[in-house]
Amino acid sequence: MVDTPEKLLEDLLEPQKEAVLHRGSPLLIVAGPGSGKTEVLSRRVAHLILSGDVRPENMLVTTFTNKAALELKDRIQQKLPEVNVELMQVSTLHSFFGEILRRYLKSPSGDFRILDEMGQFLFVYSNRKALGLDEIVKGLPHQFFQGVIHSFNLATEEMVEPSKLEAWCSENSACCCLNDADQWKERAVVAKAYSRYLDLLKEEELVDFAILQRRALDLLQDKKVLSACRESYREILVDEYQDTNAAQDKILSLLAGCGGQLTVVGDDDQSIYRFRGATVKNIGCFHKRYPNVKMIKLEHNFRSLNPIVKNSLQVIVNNQARIPKDLKAVREGKTEVFMVHRHTATEEARAVVELIEDLRRAGKIAGYGDIALLLRSVKNAAGSYVNSFAEVGIPFHITGYGSFFERGDISGIFELLKFLGATKSWGDCYIRNPLVGLGCQTRHALQEFKDDLLRVASDGGLKSIGVEDQDDRRKLLRLLELKERVQSKKHSSLLEVYYRLLAATGCVSRFEKERDLLALLNLGQMSGIAASWDEYGKTKNHYPFLQYLKLLKDGKMNPASVPPENGAVRIMTIHQAKGLEFPVVIIGSAMNGRLPTSRRKDPYEIPYKLRASGEPEVMDPHMVDERKLFYVAATRARDLLLVGTADVVNKRGGGPSSFVREMFGDELQAPCSLKNGHVERVISQCREKSGPRPRHSFSQLAYFLQCPMRYKMAVVYGFRPPWLDPVGYGANVHRALQEIHTRAIEGRIPRKEDVPEIVSQTWISNRRTKPKREEQYKSAAIGHLGKYVEEHESSLSAAIRSETGFSFSLQDQVMLGKIDLLKREKNGGIDIVDFKTSKASELKRDGIDLQLDLYALGAEESLGFKVDKTTVHFLGDGKLQSNAWSEERKEKAISRLASILNKIEKGDFPPNHEYCSDCDEFREICPFAKIEG
Repeated sequence: MVDTPEKLLEDLLEPQKEAVLHRGSPLLIVAGPGSGKTEVLSRRVAHLILSGDVRPENMLVTTFTNKAALELKDRIQQKLPEVNVELMQVSTLHSFFGEILRRYLKSPSGDFRILDEMGQFLFVYSNRKALGLDEIVKGLPHQFFQGVIHSFNLATEEMVEPSKLEAWCSENSACCCLNDADQWKERAVVAKAYSRYLDLLKEEELVDFAILQRRALDLLQDKKVLSACRESYREILVDEYQDTNAAQDKILSLLAGCGGQLTVVGDDDQSIYRFRGATVKNIGCFHKRYPNVKMIKLEHNFRSLNPIVKNSLQVIVNNQARIPKDLKAVREGKTEVFMVHRHTATEEARAVVELIEDLRRAGKIAGYGDIALLLRSVKNAAGSYVNSFAEVGIPFHITGYGSFFERGDISGIFELLKFLGATKSWGDCYIRNPLVGLGCQTRHALQEFKDDLLRVASDGGLKSIGVEDQDDRRKLLRLLELKERVQSKKHSSLLEVYYRLLAATGCVSRFEKERDLLALLNLGQMSGIAASWDEYGKTKNHYPFLQYLKLLKDGKMNPASVPPENGAVRIMTIHQAKGLEFPVVIIGSAMNGRLPTSRRKDPYEIPYKLRASGEPEVMDPHMVDERKLFYVAATRARDLLLVGTADVVNKRGGGPSSFVREMFGDELQAPCSLKNGHVERVISQCREKSGPRPRHSFSQLAYFLQCPMRYKMAVVYGFRPPWLDPVGYGANVHRALQEIHTRAIEGRIPRKEDVPEIVSQTWISNRRTKPKREEQYKSAAIGHLGKYVEEHESSLSAAIRSETGFSFSLQDQVMLGKIDLLKREKNGGIDIVDFKTSKASELKRDGIDLQLDLYALGAEESLGFKVDKTTVHFLGDGKLQSNAWSEERKEKAISRLASILNKIEKGDFPPNHEYCSDCDEFREICPFAKIEG
């Protein structure tokens, strides 16, 4: 356990110590590959807090991905076990911007909804006519819409004014040659669509990830908001700074002011996201914006052997405008970097596989699980390697192969959805696919029947055409009943249709029995697609949904993935490998045209003169970025690096990559066999980062308490719950409660007559809810909350915290929660209060008790309070139920939570049949559901 600032400095090199200890001026940490930057950053955060330089609630720490943010938060928590890290803002930049908007944005509805990537794609697709895009959709529609969305996002991130973009297109349209007229006309349509897109999002109170940051930037122009944010975030640390864009950097600059409390960490050599709008100029020009900056270089590579560090450096030094670094390996070793050069890509793959087998036989590599094959594009370059692995029986695992709709389970679902929408008898052929699980005799009978199956949609009718199997008739009748329901438009949502389809086929039960985790994960992923359509698709009609699925199919959507087997070679793109490390790395297909790729012109380009980031830092940014990709791939290797290259793919090709020549010389002379190359034994150890510890919120544990199988369906497999609360009543009531308690804590005790205004201010409407119904729920909320304020007005002065998050460790896992209200008792102890919108008689005590136990533990372990009692307040009937908190109760709570965590970790999810009748979410598709009557 770390308990002093001094202990945080143990085992650090001088530059690392300097990075942890620096105070008083902006800090730029340039961190080379494998230099332990995450550890240094987490120690710096812990040191700032333990030294008393900053309070946890005044700390802002951002990084690039959600996974990285969770890992960073977990490392900080392990160094500060007695500090409530939930008080810190440790997140991605997008999550942070969302927090700024939620806290300070004053909009009529009080909130906004964020479109994820799929939601944004669906929003643009379903509004293509309103955006004026329907007339120019061409070629591959999925690729077209992706190009349009990329243009929208880039314009937002680069702070391009829509009117200026439209004017630029008009100017070029007027003076372009005849051959380019159509192209400029199309660009003008897309530019105008961008302006309409912004208006549509505003009307529906939606933001995409790019607009999220733009709205945050606009909000910070308000001096009061900026002052409040600077007061809240007194210490700012930004990881992966090289991947920030112009708008993000502008926000960080506004928050940091003169930059005295700003730390940025990054490596310009690993900036590989320019195509997403990132600009390496942010890190490259940091010293110009902050002349008093302290730059510390972490140049010791703890990951890779010296030959790997040396050879990769020979490549990256050819990039111009980079921050110079004297990179050196900490680990000693003489294993050479191998290069395999053959005439064709197929021969290259076979030779690499042969070399792997030689290394295995020689005892240099203990297992295939130590190996990662990194490619510029898995889709374009994996084929020859996959075939070569398969020929010799080497197991492999592919990440992101774009084959979601090509899998048997999902292609079966797609065919059945086509069956439901088919109005002609030819569509009945789709019902015979294997996912339904019909017998041979039944499939033959259906094939022989040439009429519409709806004409024989009865038990007797199916018997009459030769369907003898009773179970098959039952399945067919359910499918035909669903088809009639869909075509009559009696369904309420596409998610309902999807779940009824799964229920009719019984495929979830079969996959569960066969323990086919990947199939179940894919079915869960498909439920997310249906749920997104219900949210943004604008219609519940079946045909438009089918067209959308076809669009996704053409776009090669990635399937769900499961952790690779320990004994399998991992195949992935270089972008996917960023942040990971492997004992053995193969860079495959390092050929001109593949790595580096050929330059592709952006069909809807935005000129640099309109971009906030301005001109790029180099003349040829494409080649610079491709070289960085090669460098990132090479520096993933710990012990052994193999580079495969060829002259041609089949008969065409650009020859060995220029990066290969930079690494090995123009003659391409390098050892490619054990006879003339030195290889030490690879340390057989899975070095891929394990990631953060598992995190469990009470909402997840509540699933387990009600029924472990429900937890498995929702949390493990990812099946989306149906839309059971269209008004969002519970969430709206809790938002109003938070405002009531916040005012009380500030000394402004609300009165009953204030409640309508509070509810109106915090209420978030749902566009799919009928206004009359919503008003009924709003009136109910005003009534219940008015009664609460009236009856408990005197005790509201005891409120000390509202909606307080916590986290603490239990069995090397993290427990999370958010407490509705903490009240100070007269004896100095704390009362933990949780509010339920229901009546006391409507909920079972078991789950409520464990929830309050978890919250009491969180208040003591994470927040440092002494809990006296716990209370549940039922707003539905005004009843309160309180229980004393004692050591005995605490021990029982820890024991019970530990038991639940053990079962989750072991994958022990037995069904609770007593809950089946109450399960409105997965009752129809659950493999173990038992319903009486």
